[in-house]
Amino acid sequence: MKKLKIILLNIFFYIFFPITVASAADINTDIGTIQGPVSGSIVDVISNLTSYIRPLIAVVFLFVIIYGGFTRMTAAGDAEKEKKSNAILTAGVVGFIIIVLAPVIVRLVSSLIGIRGNVL
Repeated sequence: MKKLKIILLNIFFYIFFPITVASAADINTDIGTIQGPVSGSIVDVISNLTSYIRPLIAVVFLFVIIYGGFTRMTAAGDAEKEKKSNAILTAGVVGFIIIVLAPVIVRLVSSLIGIRGNVL
């Protein structure tokens, strides 16, 4: 079981966090900086990070729902386990909704306070 967890964890990291190597074409010799996925303004950096984090959030949400459902199925009429499964499922759904609505909330607040430009 431990080997299976390690294998699945490795597959997960290879899929969502691919290793990239900088080549000579990525280095700007005039300025002396490396041009890669983390270069640019803070908005660009956050935008690039969110593009990697959103698939991770979907996978975590899936596992939380599966875990909550498994806890519900194995409750066998135990009221305490049913309450635990309800809490797990509720927390998973509420967390997912908050994360999905976060860019909308940021855009709404930024437009209300007068920030212009590409915010997330």
